[in-house]
Amino acid sequence: MEIRIDSLDHIHEAAREFIAAMGDNTVFAMYGKMGAGKTTFTKAVCECLGVEDVINSPTFAIVNEYRSDSSELIYHFDFYRIKKLEEVYDMGYEDYFYSGALCF
Repeated sequence: MEIRIDSLDHIHEAAREFIAAMGDNTVFAMYGKMGAGKTTFTKAVCECLGVEDVINSPTFAIVNEYRSDSSELIYHFDFYRIKKLEEVYDMGYEDYFYSGALCF
């Protein structure tokens, strides 16, 4: 699936399209250069899901936790600072990815 966002004016429309296509999937990976808009898109998705918390990049925390308006748990990761695969294992990624919560 490809969702093209030509303007930030349409990002919430793209986020709603993404949400409609998620199905039963809960773990989503986004890849792009720093500043490409991964966090901006994740923020739009979270806002469309009713998250009222401040949504920002978890670059330093590695993971941020949010709740949707229906109390659905959402984890937002940024693996930019991860240098070795062992660090992902040490942080307990499996607990997050297999929790049934949405993971971005």
